Amino acid sequence: MALFPTATATASRRFRDAADASCMATLTAEDEGKVLVDTEGEELGVVTGVESNTAWVDPEPGLAHATLAAFGWADKDEEDYTVLGEAVATVTEEEVRLERDV
Repeated sequence: MALFPTATATASRRFRDAADASCMATLTAEDEGKVLVDTEGEELGVVTGVESNTAWVDPEPGLAHATLAAFGWADKDEEDYTVLGEAVATVTEEEVRLERDV
């Protein structure tokens, strides 16, 4: 009897193999509302929107804006900055972690 790994399609799609630097995490609308952190785990803001593997991040979201972002209801605004999927190492249920410090 063969045993197969039970990783979900989302997890296998979104986490890169550390040995393969050419494979980066893919950002999707599911990532809206997640906290963006640097390599040390320091919070840099909240993802407010995602388009074409680019995240818009609000560096100071406030409670109301962070809650709206968690439900995918937040809008991008002029204070938000962008993060390309190429700069992301991993995406978990709660955070988007950068591959290197910015």
